[in-house]
Amino acid sequence: MNALNISQKKWVLISAVVVVLCVLITGYQNRVLNQLENNIDKLNDTIYTQNEALENLAEKVKMLSQDANTGNTVSETGEIPWFWTIYEYPSTPQSLLNTLSEQGSLIPFKGVLGGTPYFVIEEGRVLDSQYVYLPIEDGHVMGGMILKYEFLGEQEVMWTVIDGWWPADEIESGSE
Repeated sequence: MNALNISQKKWVLISAVVVVLCVLITGYQNRVLNQLENNIDKLNDTIYTQNEALENLAEKVKMLSQDANTGNTVSETGEIPWFWTIYEYPSTPQSLLNTLSEQGSLIPFKGVLGGTPYFVIEEGRVLDSQYVYLPIEDGHVMGGMILKYEFLGEQEVMWTVIDGWWPADEIESGSE
């Protein structure tokens, strides 16, 4: 009677195999569950980081909409335009305009009555994140120029002449 019959041995063997499979499956499920929890933690960290970035961006957009509605320029108020902070430009808008005091060669016009055209820096305006307007004069007539600026480093600015007008050209051509 101690001996199990063959069908009972089969059931014991099948039961043992089922128990072993259950243990293996449970271990596998635990590993998968741990991996999923780790992935969820990583995703939560990413979402948190992106949420902080979006909140910062929302603040910048709020500043942008407030400043854009006023239409103020740097020389009217002395305040830094909204885009200056967002693009993290070096120095200040006034420092940018001041670099033009040494860039008289950008002015493509000839003065009248012996005058030499120069930029009127104190009346210049930073228009947006790429362009400035500067009046020019030579002591007799006034004109204006629109220039594009690009920061090449902390202290270096590349200037490109976009457009300009100078009534002296009309005076000279009208007198001929």
